[in-house]
Amino acid sequence: MFSNPFTPESQKAKKSLLKQESKDLKLGLLSKKIENKIDDFERKVAFGPFEIKKSQVEFLKDLIEAVMEGASYAMEDIDHYQAEEKIINELKRSGKIDKAGNIIELTLNLLFVPRIPPTIKNLKNLKVLRAENLQLIELPEELWDCTELRVLYLDENELTHISDKIAQLKKLKDLNLGSNDLLIFSTKAQLKKLLPNTIITFPKGL
Repeated sequence: MFSNPFTPESQKAKKSLLKQESKDLKLGLLSKKIENKIDDFERKVAFGPFEIKKSQVEFLKDLIEAVMEGASYAMEDIDHYQAEEKIINELKRSGKIDKAGNIIELTLNLLFVPRIPPTIKNLKNLKVLRAENLQLIELPEELWDCTELRVLYLDENELTHISDKIAQLKKLKDLNLGSNDLLIFSTKAQLKKLLPNTIITFPKGL
């Protein structure tokens, strides 16, 4: 016995199936569109005027999400493309990349990111990081893997703790921790012991 394809029930089921297929297609196209945007960004920073190493592009991709998060907290509506443009403009303005494609200097101040992505560990040759006035409440443990750092500006944040792994930054010459709420390091001597060759700016009262 064959079912009648023209009954109301059959027509309803067919419409439901077509609607679901249309929805799946739209989601697939949206996913592809986002994927293409990411590919476009990678082409710009890895094969464009910057020629940044692919391992470090991963960090920049994660930074896009952080920029969008920061904009959301500030009640600012920006899309993926606008976040990309902010990062590219900041790289042009203050970033420095060596001939091998390593980011050696990075400024996050004007990107207003609420966090530093853990993939910062990929920036093995990073020498200068400015992450001031971002209202950061914590730092990723992976930051201490950037052992080439010479200058680290973290002032005007809301940090209450600095890991003792900061001692891994043996080449660090200048550390600014001003205007934070550090609680763990009760004395200057404790941090100076970890970084004996570093000029440190402490929060007032520490």
